[in-house]
Parts: sequence; C-alpha cells; structure tokens
Amino acid sequence: MNLLPIPISYDNSFDIISKLLSILDIPFTRKALLSKLKEHPYQSNLLGISEILDDYQVKNISIATSISQLPQLPTPLITQIAGVGKEELRATIVKSVTPEEIEFYELESGRWRLVALPDFDVIWPSKIAMIVDSEGSSGEKGYKINLVVSFIEIVLRIAILASLPLVVAFVSIDNYREIDSQIITFLAYEILLLIGLAISGYLFWVECSEDSSILKKVCQPTKRVSCAAVLKSPGAKLFGISLSTLGSCYFLGCLLSLIVFSPLDRALLFLLSWTNIFSMVMITFSVYYQAYSLKQWCLLCLYVQCTLLALLSVGLWNRWYMVDDIKVSVLLTRIAILGFNLGISLAALCLLRYAYKLMMEKDRLTSELKKLKFDPFSFNGQQVNQAHLKLPVDKLGILLGKDTASHQILKICDPYCPHCATSHKAISLLIRENSNVSVRIIFTAPPNSEDARFHPVKHFLELYEPGDQELLLSAMDYWYLSPDRSVEMLRAKFKLPTKVSGQLINIEKMYMWCRNMEITSTPTIYYNQKLLADIYDPQDLRYVLSD
Repeated sequence: MNLLPIPISYDNSFDIISKLLSILDIPFTRKALLSKLKEHPYQSNLLGISEILDDYQVKNISIATSISQLPQLPTPLITQIAGVGKEELRATIVKSVTPEEIEFYELESGRWRLVALPDFDVIWPSKIAMIVDSEGSSGEKGYKINLVVSFIEIVLRIAILASLPLVVAFVSIDNYREIDSQIITFLAYEILLLIGLAISGYLFWVECSEDSSILKKVCQPTKRVSCAAVLKSPGAKLFGISLSTLGSCYFLGCLLSLIVFSPLDRALLFLLSWTNIFSMVMITFSVYYQAYSLKQWCLLCLYVQCTLLALLSVGLWNRWYMVDDIKVSVLLTRIAILGFNLGISLAALCLLRYAYKLMMEKDRLTSELKKLKFDPFSFNGQQVNQAHLKLPVDKLGILLGKDTASHQILKICDPYCPHCATSHKAISLLIRENSNVSVRIIFTAPPNSEDARFHPVKHFLELYEPGDQELLLSAMDYWYLSPDRSVEMLRAKFKLPTKVSGQLINIEKMYMWCRNMEITSTPTIYYNQKLLADIYDPQDLRYVLSD
C-alpha cells in the first residue's frame, strides 16, 4: 500500500481518460487508472488511450475525418489537438458539436471551452477522431475492492496529515486550560503556522510531482497570473533550494518547536518573532521579483507571504520581539532546538523530494525500456539468433488470416492451458486489428476421445473447415475467455453450419508434429519461422507488429 500521493507524469492522458469515464458514467478508481497508465508503453498517444479504454470495456475506433463531418459524429469523442506553444499533439475530449460550435477540453486552462468550428479547425491538424461506445461496459475490474483500498489509503493519508494539527491542538489545550488571557493570540499564531504549512506543502507537492496541471485547480493561469511560471523561475530558489521547500521547512520547524516547548514559552516566542521580522526580506524580494522581473503572479505564493505578514503582525502586536528577563542560556537552548527542528524538517523534505524523483525516474525508465523493447529494430535483433522451426507446418492446424501475410505467427497450445488462454486474447486482437498478420494454431491434444482436450479441438477444426474465421474466433474467445466454459456449451453456442468429418486424422497429425518437435510447454510461439525470444510475450506482439 503506497501512502505517498502518486505523481502524475503521463502528459494529459489521465485527465482525458478520467473525464471521459466520468461522462460515460463508468465506475473507476484513480489508483487503478494511474497503474494502467504507468504500465502502458504508449500512455500518451491514442494507441495507449484506446487500449486502456478497452480494459474498461469501452469500445472505440479511430477514424480519419474532417471539420465538416465532425457534427455528424457521436459525442463524446477523443481527438488530438495542438497545445499552445507546443509542437506535439495532445489528446482532448470533444463534449458536443453543432454545425456552428464545438465544446472541447482546453489543455492549458483545464476547462471546457466553446469555440466556432473554423477556430477549432486551426488547432486540429490530426483530423483523427476516436469514437467511443460504452454500451455493455461493466467498468473497472475489481472496482469495489479497489474502491475500498483507495478509501483506506485516503483515510490513512488524512490521518498522517492531520496528526500534526491534532498534536498542536492537544498541546494547546493542555497549556491553555489555566490561562485566561491572550488565548486567542496564541491560537491564531498556531493556526497561521498550520495554514502556512498547508499552502507551502501543497506547492512543495506540486514541485515534486512536476505536474503543473495540479495548479490549474486552484491557480487558473491568465496573462498576469501563472503559479507554474513563478515556481519554475530562477528566482524561486535560494542556495539551490526551492522557496516552497524552505517555506514548508520554516512552518514545520516552528510548529515542532512549539510542540517541544510551549506556545507560552517567552524565549521561544521572542525567537520566532525575530524570524518573522527577518522573513520580511524574502517577502519584499518575492513581491518585487514577481511584479517587476517576471511580471506574473503566483497566487499561492502570495497567500504564503500574507501568512508570514500575519505572523509578523501577531508578534509585533504582542511585543514578543522585546527582551524581558530572558536568560542567555535559555535563549541559546531555544535557538539550538529551533535550528535542530528546522534542520530535521529540511532533511525530511529533501528525502521526500528525492523519493518522488526516484518514483518518477523509475516510471520514466520503465516506459523508455518498454518503448525500446517494442521497437521493431530491437525486436528483429532479438529474433536473429532464435531457434529456427525444424519441421514444416504445411496445412496443419488452423490458419487465421492470409497465408501471404508478412507477419506469420505459429502458436502451439493446449485447450485447457491457462497461459494459452491469456495469450489468446492478445492473438485474437492482433488478428482483428492487423490485416498483415496471420496466425497458425496447432494443438497438442492427442487423437483420443477419452482425453478431455480432444473434444474442444475437434470442434474448433470442424468450425474451421467451412472457412468462417469470425465464427471460429468467437468460439475460441468463448472457450479461452469464459470462466464457466464447457464442451457442451461450446457446441450449443457455435453450431456447425454443415456436417464435417475426418478431423481425427488432423488431430493425429498435429499430435505427432508436436512430439517430433519435442514441444514441452504451452504456449510455444514462433514468429516468421523463429522461436519468439524469451523477453517477449504474445501480448507484446500487438505493439511490435502494429502498422
């Protein structure tokens, strides 16, 4: 169970898919969707979005179209548009289209935008539309369990985040129960520290995740306002450390010191008051830098600075900055403890940032390695030294697709093998989506009617004889993908169009071929007469062989 907020580094794919699923009223959890994006090698393009939608049983197809045809297409639909100042295309959702206007999800603002069709055509160079159909979709697999797990994680995160305010509240109650005056002042000071920690902590999280889209929810970018621009500017760092980190460190260190001692400790309040006075230097610099250098404002940064000004005002109002019989030894102790708490806070935040960086770097490298793995040159390089098919297959088994296809796959399988069932889904999709792929299937079943494997194989061969490949594929889909399969149901659901006989000899030929080939495990996959490399699964072929 991961209690850290998951950093999103998948361009805008998460926003697009989650918004589409919400529009279609399909149940999903954030964690499962992020996990699917993380595992997919092409999570940022239409292929990745299409396959993830497949996982949610949302039928989809991408078509080439034009701006004049767009009003006739069903919505919502997904397409790709050019982002402001970006050369690459990014996915977006078209919510509704009329002959005059179109409503789509604007990438930069994170809002729905209504524009005239000619204006949309300017930013729509792809002229590709992904049509979706959610009819029959049951949503996310294991949704209820995932929802419970996500809820538990959220509760634990809230508990962790709330632990510090609760400790502060407990200490405050314990100290204030015998005090009649100035209670509001001390409570206000602690609440301001908590507010400052919450805002600067949020900025720290945004910086760690490196996802500016998070800021759009609270800091909508305009001509004069851009939190992302300010946070990424050179002036947002001091000695190489971001101001959001230093701000979080300051507020956390002060709160820890109040917990260690007491909000009524005169020496500590004197020290904190002077740190507030020195913070005026940073406030002045930050305001000047945003106003005159960047000429853009970060609203959240201004909230932090307002919090620091409020803390300064509380200290000045109560004259905490004035020395009143404070012993030097006591003051030095407070300085040491405050310095220690600030140092611990800074170290913890730096470690947390490092952990986030490692998580994101791991995801990035995993994605890059998958792309390298699925690169056709890498695939062909791996296949060069693979074992060559020793015996010809002639007309053995079942051939799906054209025998002249440039990508020829041979699959040796068992009708009751669970791994064959897993690979069948990938093979079935590959045949249906790629006209330049053929798959020959040879079964290991013996020519013995007393063997359970014999009967489904015999029925498959009988269905294959008339040449209806779609009927045969549907029958094999049922057999390999249904949890409650049976030979009787297979025969009842997929009846033979004509009476077919003579399959016993075909089963015997396949059986003897498998014995001569010394097939010891299933599925065994050959690609263009060579054994598929160990690092590849049948599911991988969909990416490697995609046109």
